[in-house]
Formats: sequence, structure tokens, C-alpha cells
Amino acid sequence: MYAIYARQSIEKKDSVSIETQIEKCKTYCDGQNFKIYKDLGYSGKNINRPQFSRLLKDIKNGTIKKVIAYRLDRISRSIADFSQLLIMFDEYNVDFISATENFDTNSPMGRAMINIVMTFAQLERETIVERVTDNYYFRANNGYWAGGYAPYGYKIKHIAGNDGKRHSILEENKEQSEIVKRIYDMYVNKKISMRKISQQLNLEKIPTLKKKGLWGINAISAILSRPIYTPSTAKVYDYYHNLGTNITNNIDTFDGSMTANLYGKAKKNVKVKARRNYDEMYLSLINCTPIISNEDWFKAQKIKGTRKCLPPRTNTSKISFLCGLVKCGKCGSNLVTQGCKNKQGIQYYYLICSTKRNLGASSCNNKMIDVSKLEDLVITDMKNYFNSKDITKKINTYVKNNKSKDVEALNKKEQLENDIVKLDIQIDNLINSIAESNEFTLKYINKKVEEIEKEKQNKLQEISALNFSNNENNDILEYIKNINEKLNSNDFNGLKILCKTVIEKIVVTDENIDIHYKI
Repeated sequence: MYAIYARQSIEKKDSVSIETQIEKCKTYCDGQNFKIYKDLGYSGKNINRPQFSRLLKDIKNGTIKKVIAYRLDRISRSIADFSQLLIMFDEYNVDFISATENFDTNSPMGRAMINIVMTFAQLERETIVERVTDNYYFRANNGYWAGGYAPYGYKIKHIAGNDGKRHSILEENKEQSEIVKRIYDMYVNKKISMRKISQQLNLEKIPTLKKKGLWGINAISAILSRPIYTPSTAKVYDYYHNLGTNITNNIDTFDGSMTANLYGKAKKNVKVKARRNYDEMYLSLINCTPIISNEDWFKAQKIKGTRKCLPPRTNTSKISFLCGLVKCGKCGSNLVTQGCKNKQGIQYYYLICSTKRNLGASSCNNKMIDVSKLEDLVITDMKNYFNSKDITKKINTYVKNNKSKDVEALNKKEQLENDIVKLDIQIDNLINSIAESNEFTLKYINKKVEEIEKEKQNKLQEISALNFSNNENNDILEYIKNINEKLNSNDFNGLKILCKTVIEKIVVTDENIDIHYKI
């Protein structure tokens, strides 16, 4: 069967519609049966698209023998992705046709032409990204709203700028701004923690910016941190200047008549603005109404600077040797320790669902459990479990099952090693082509070699990370030998290591405690 693939990132007048792409591709089907895959609203910067993923799955299942696309860039605008796809097509004996470019993937010249076209497709995408980024910073530096959702407390309004173009500004959202004022009042004047503020808002079912979203510490922290809510005075300028922030406006313009927006690129895998480095961010004045006074805003910054609301790292608690193993049976979150004192002033600890603690009872209603009671119950259950008559049979079954997992790991290792060989061949081919390259193409060949080398290193890391069960089996069997002696010990770290070694997880609900053993 043939496959027709069509993609359109966005509907616009000068773009080729998906229907037009499909009709053009049909002329190359030669009367054969074909299946249509189409992704509307997806970029070509990567191949993470639903219908394209389904196409790749069908290729691997052997149902597709030829792929037809309107143009190469409908498949991908990334050289690295397209090169890997060509290798995959070869592996599964799949031909590829570009309906408007007439490339033959079976010939060396055709492959070379594809690589050249893909180079310019990627260059075009990167140029578009750069142009959009420049436009974003232009709007921000000129007091307009740069783009994206309006911050909580504001709504977007469109106006005509001095340049005659349509721009966006922020206008106060009266209903939301009252909540912002209330958050500051609770935090600054009533000394209520961010966690309890979020719980109270959730209890009152006050909506967030997201549909069906819940208030959490990060959402409250963002409102308490953003300078957009307060007048931009010289004091605000000085505050961010001392933090090393890049300020785009002169201090003379910080006269309190405007507010300021803090923006900038986050590091990879970091989405929370509070975790960005201030010296990598920008502060620009923006035309919008302030909601919070300078006095309250700076009080909030001072309190935030002294309070640390970071949760404890998983499995580092000194309170319970079960931390890191206990899961909520209702929402799946970790159970974490929390302490309090009774009327007599005696300190005791219990485990609470982290979602419930952070977002309130409306997010999860699982009950808390006393730490000492749970520890006693787990130790009793472990004694019964590892002294039962059928424990020998369970150990033998466990060892047998893990041997089969070792076979899977070996097969995975072999596959990764084969992939590395293919990558080495790609690198060799690229290096051999350098002699015939000009200054323009040499830049992209070097970049491609770096990308492949990085992918190779990632696969080498995957090989290093493969788990073979022999060492783990030995550890578990060693701990089981004298388990009664270890369970009767008061050695906190010893009990912690023992539980982590033999227990997969402990699932707790209001009615039940379920211990999942590794054996």
C-alpha cells in the first residue's frame, strides 16, 4: 500500500492547502491503493505529529511500501530528522517521492539534492524563528504586550500603534485584579503562606487562567513576583539593576506612570520563571494599569526572600525510612512528611499526599497517615512476607523473570550498537564530502556532523544506562538472608536501604495499605 502524507502548519492565503497537496500526490499512486495521513496545525521543526507517528508505525508494521508528499518540507524541515527518516525508509524498503520536486531516493545524486533542499528548508525555518523572536522583542521594548496569554489580572486589548500597525496592550480585568489584591493582602498583611493561599482559592473554586486548572504554589509565586503588577519607579529599576537584569529603558522613564514586564528565554527544560537567571532576562516598561502598590510589592519580595517553600527532595527525609516509597492510592502522587505539635507540645509526624498539601483538599481527599503507625505496619508485614513458606518459590520466580529481562537488555544493546555503526557511516560520508564543499555548505556539514556525534553520544549513554539484573538480584538476596535481624535494628539508614532494596512501592488509601515487593 502507498501512503500520502500532507501537512500544513497554519491556514493562510499563500499556503498550499492539505486538500491540494493530497490531490497532487494522488497522481503518483499509479492506480495502487493508498492511505492518507494529514496533520493540520503542526510545525515541520520536528516529527512529533500524531498522523506522522501513525505513518511511521505502519511502515514498521510492513503495510507501507511508498510514501508520497507534496514537498520534502511537508515531511520535515530538519536535516537531522529527514536523514534518520531516509535511513528508516531504507531499512523497511520504503520508497519516497516528492510530488513537486521529482527526487529519486534510490540514486546518490537524488540523495545529495534532497540534502541540499533540506538544508535550505531548515535555514528558512530558522530565519522565520529569528524574525518572530526579533518582532517579539520589538513589541516588548516599545511598551506593547509582546505576546502570549495575558497575566492573571489583565486582559488583552488591540490598538493601532504610532506606526499604523495593530498592537496589543494589557487592560485591567476587574474581577481577576481583585483576586490579585487579595493574594497580596493574604501574603503581606495576614502572613498566610503561598500553599495555604492556593488551598483557600481552590476551596472557593476561584478559576485560574487554565480551564479546570487548580491554584498551586508556582501560580501564587508568579503573581507575587512579577513587576507588572506594580508602578515602575526608580526603586523598581534599582531592584532589578542589582539583580543583573538587562533593563531596556533609561532610569529617567521609571517615573511610576507605567509598569514593567520581565521576559526572556528560559533554559531548556526550565519552565518556571523564578528559576531563570536574572542576568539572562530583560525588563521593559509596558503600558498597563498597576494593581499593587510599590510598598506591598516590595514587602512581598522581602518575605519571599526569607521563606523557602521548596519541597524536600524525594527519599532524603530524616523523619521516615519509608520516604520516597509511599504513593497516594487516589491520585498517584508521593506522600511526604509533615510535622505538627499536639496540645501538650509533643512533636509528631504524618504522611500527606503532596498534591493535597500543595493544592488543597479539593484536588485530593486522601486522608493523612501517622508515620510511626505506617512504619510499624510495614515492618510487621515484611517479617511475615519474607518468613512465609512460599518465599523460596517467589525468589526463584523473581530470578528467572529477571534473566529474561537481561536478554531484552542485551537485544537493546545490540540494536543501539548497530545504530552507532550507521551514525559513524553518516559521519564518514559527510567528512568525505567536505572536499567538494564551498563555504556556505561547509557550515551546515559541520553542524550536521556535530548533531550526529551528539546523537551517537546519547546512544552510548543509553548503553551505559541499561540495567542488567545480576547486581540487583545479589543485593536483594543478600538483604533477605538476615532480614529479621535488620528489621529489629534501630539503624535508620539501614532500614531505609533495606526498604528501598526489597520494596517497589507502598500505595496508601483511606481504607487500604498495599505493599508491592520487588520479589
